[in-house]
Amino acid sequence: MATPPISEVPEVEQQYLVQAAIVGGLTASADELWPILDPTDLAGTVPTIQRGLVALVDRFSQASISTSADYYEDLRSLHIAGRYSAPIVDATPAGRVRAILNAIASPNMARANALRDDLFLGQIATDLVHGSLTAAQSLVADAGSDQIFTALHGDDRAQGWARITKPGACYFCRMLASRGAVYRTEHSGSFRAHTPKDGRGGYCGCTVEPLFGRYYEPTAQARADIDTWNRVARGHGKDSIELFRREVEGRTDGPRRPRRIKAGRKGKPAEVVQSLSFDSLTATQLQRQLEIIEPLKDSGWRTKQLDRLRSRLAELGA
Repeated sequence: MATPPISEVPEVEQQYLVQAAIVGGLTASADELWPILDPTDLAGTVPTIQRGLVALVDRFSQASISTSADYYEDLRSLHIAGRYSAPIVDATPAGRVRAILNAIASPNMARANALRDDLFLGQIATDLVHGSLTAAQSLVADAGSDQIFTALHGDDRAQGWARITKPGACYFCRMLASRGAVYRTEHSGSFRAHTPKDGRGGYCGCTVEPLFGRYYEPTAQARADIDTWNRVARGHGKDSIELFRREVEGRTDGPRRPRRIKAGRKGKPAEVVQSLSFDSLTATQLQRQLEIIEPLKDSGWRTKQLDRLRSRLAELGA
């Protein structure tokens, strides 16, 4: 069965595909950096990887910005006569990118320093890689979105915008998209590339559709989500969002229970590490470790870790 289009507007569909390809290019290029990582020497190898990621974020952000400006101008020309040149934004400064990557690396390196069983280093390295990659993907996606909103804010003929979700989008984005063409400014919709709020990880790959007239045709996904909201969530007050989420995610478990953290029990890195166990990792976590560790340089630690990973996966039947 053919995959349904993300939007019935060809230009919006093309924008989604182009931006997905740009983020995909970033991801493929970053794959060349990960083998540099040495889980037993994070302090010595992480800075090199970060320098590479900073350069990649700048390179692919420029592509995202350029194509987003073209998209805005092309879509506008279909509705309004006359040429409009979208003002071009700057990519996120390198210092800001480094600060974001450091915020991800620092707690993972602290965990590694407090570790007694170095076999858990593979999980720490995997968390660091996936966190850094998601941040880089989000920064590139944000660059394209920032370009569109800058064009919107500088255009007195623009009427607003709608959020267009990608296939498999999280409940949060689908809820916002179901509201249709109600957004007039960037802040009214809080449009940023977030980590999906459904536990799957990754980055938000939604697309913006600028609007230049009163009429807006919701996408097939938005229409379905409007029906879902009206059927299960409307009129339930503060529980509405949770009911919508449960329906979208197909959950049949009981109500979500808020996690309670006792005051004054934040825990030091060493205390946190002591609660971790290699055998407590899920098959998905173990498989992700394999993806990260297999390309690394050969070493005694790598050989030992791969053997233990494969043995544990076999025990789990994965």
